[in-house]
Amino acid sequence: MESPLRREAHGGFGERPGETDWRQRQHRAPGRLNRHSGIGYHTPASVHFGTAEHVRAQRATALDKAYTAHPERFSRRPRPPRIPQEAWINDPAKRPDPTPQNL
Repeated sequence: MESPLRREAHGGFGERPGETDWRQRQHRAPGRLNRHSGIGYHTPASVHFGTAEHVRAQRATALDKAYTAHPERFSRRPRPPRIPQEAWINDPAKRPDPTPQNL
């Protein structure tokens, strides 16, 4: 079975009704749905648009309620993961200096 995204990349659906809506949803989905450990299990969109701190506060409240209700289930008080000040895919500070190539 062929992937819908591959089909879309190789010509799409033609002019079927709803094609544009489907394509827009598919291209926005990764930033809205994928939670990453490097950014405190938030979505990239949540961090980008500044809602991550609000979500983190909600998670902290839920974890506090769970701990209060059943402290025997935890070895220590749970806390939501921190949100880093900076997050990089390829940190330029850690990248080695480029060396000249002999052409």
